[in-house]
Amino acid sequence: MATNKIGEKIYYSDPLVKVTNVRITCNDISVPVGKIERVNIYPRIEAYCFAVSICLLSLFSFIFCQFLPLTARIAYAAVMVIAVTSSAFWVYRICKNYIELELFVGNQRIIILRAGMWKRMYVCRIASSLGEALLDEKKYQKMKESGELAESSTLSSTETMRLKVMLDDYESISLKIREQYERRMKQQRATA
Repeated sequence: MATNKIGEKIYYSDPLVKVTNVRITCNDISVPVGKIERVNIYPRIEAYCFAVSICLLSLFSFIFCQFLPLTARIAYAAVMVIAVTSSAFWVYRICKNYIELELFVGNQRIIILRAGMWKRMYVCRIASSLGEALLDEKKYQKMKESGELAESSTLSSTETMRLKVMLDDYESISLKIREQYERRMKQQRATA
């Protein structure tokens, strides 16, 4: 576990996600660790099963094509090709956003990250890092309540500089994410 230049403990960091003892930042969303009540990894099993079932049903519907007259077969086959293609695309879209990392803040549910089936370990690593940050935050709050930590009401110049560096860090992360988004949009426009 490292610390950054403003004294935050870094539990996990990559270009997309950063988990510290103060906050989690992902996809231009930043949530204070102290406000998070619960972390949950939610696989979209029901949606996946339903989409696969629809895809298989549309594939097996080709069997009934042989019982139709020739003129109806062509129209039926065309409709079934469209149904199979669209249901296969639906399965692909669900697989692409299969796992969700949810944070619960009060009565609010925040989906901070969506990832494909193949990135399950990545999402689990982020969730475990966030769990460590939550445990440290609870320990800190207990120490503060018991009086083991003395808290001053004014900020020292060092703390003020830490806040400034933290805000600059937020801004740089936001800028990087914005640049990545703009690059993706340009690539999508170029391919369209």
